[in-house]
Amino acid sequence: GEANLEITLGTTVDDKGAQRFTREFGSLLTHLKSRSRLRFSLSGCSALTDVGMRHILKAIPPPVERLTLNLQGIRLMTDDILHHLIAVLHPKLKEFVIVLDGCTQLTEPGLVALVQALPPLHSLGLGTRHLPRAVTSQW
Repeated sequence: GEANLEITLGTTVDDKGAQRFTREFGSLLTHLKSRSRLRFSLSGCSALTDVGMRHILKAIPPPVERLTLNLQGIRLMTDDILHHLIAVLHPKLKEFVIVLDGCTQLTEPGLVALVQALPPLHSLGLGTRHLPRAVTSQW
C-alpha cells in the first residue's frame, strides 16, 4: 500500500534543530515503503542555512515517489542546496512539488539545473511567484 507522511517543522528551527531532527527522526523515515507520499514543510524557517538544509535533505528516504517540499521563506538557502537536492531525488520520483517563494538567494541557473535534472514526472509544481522564463521553458 501507499504510505502518507506529513512533517512540518516550526519557524524557529535553525541549523542545529535541523541536525537534531535528522539525528532523531531520520532513521524512522528510512522505513517508508516505495509507494510513499512525503510532504515536508519548512515554510518560514528563516534561520536555516545550507548547512541545516543538507541535514534535512539527508532525511528524505530514497523510495519516495511523491514528494512535496515547502521551502517558502528560507532566505539563506543557495543554489548549493538545489544541487544537493538533485543528488538525493530518487529516479522513480513521479510527483514533485517544491515551493520556493521568498528564497531570494536562488538563481535562475540553479532553478534551471534542478528542472533539467528531474526524472520524467507525472506531475511537477514549482511554487514561485516569479519564475524566470528560462525555467518555465524547460518543461
